[in-house]
Amino acid sequence: MSIHAMASLAVAQRLDAAEPRAGIGQQAQDAAGATTPENGATAGLKLVTTYIPTEVITLYVAAVAALRTGNHIPLLTAWITFWLFLVLTPIVVWLVTAGKLRAAGRPVPFDVRTWPLWPMAAAATAFLTWAFALPDSPFVQFSWYSAAVAGLAVLVVATVLPLLSQLFQSPAAAGAPRVNVAP
Repeated sequence: MSIHAMASLAVAQRLDAAEPRAGIGQQAQDAAGATTPENGATAGLKLVTTYIPTEVITLYVAAVAALRTGNHIPLLTAWITFWLFLVLTPIVVWLVTAGKLRAAGRPVPFDVRTWPLWPMAAAATAFLTWAFALPDSPFVQFSWYSAAVAGLAVLVVATVLPLLSQLFQSPAAAGAPRVNVAP
């Protein structure tokens, strides 16, 4: 899935939405634009893939490939690229969410209390994990790094993020003013 899906979930769960909120499984289906019936397996898969920031990861992979010199990327370049994209990931989530809210005629979340904090954190965590698992990862310099550890990290994070979303994904940040905007 993508940042688009995360932003759709964030928009659907805001308190200033005029319609009643759907369950998380329905939101994942709506965010994906799916029209096929959803069973337990497809609902679970959609939840797992919702938190993968595919747009940022795609750009990161392209940047790393472009920065390669010979068979490798210089270590400093790898770290700078990694940190740049890690910082950009939550910014992109905020921008996409703000765009969706504006298009829906809802207020743009300029106040930090209304930011989509869970999707921003989940996307950054997912990006970090996927970047960790890539062959040109700057983490390969560490003696404890291995493809097995990286693969396990991706599986654990892809499983845990949807579970944590039920705890941390809220309609709006605590204490945020409730605004009822009818479309």
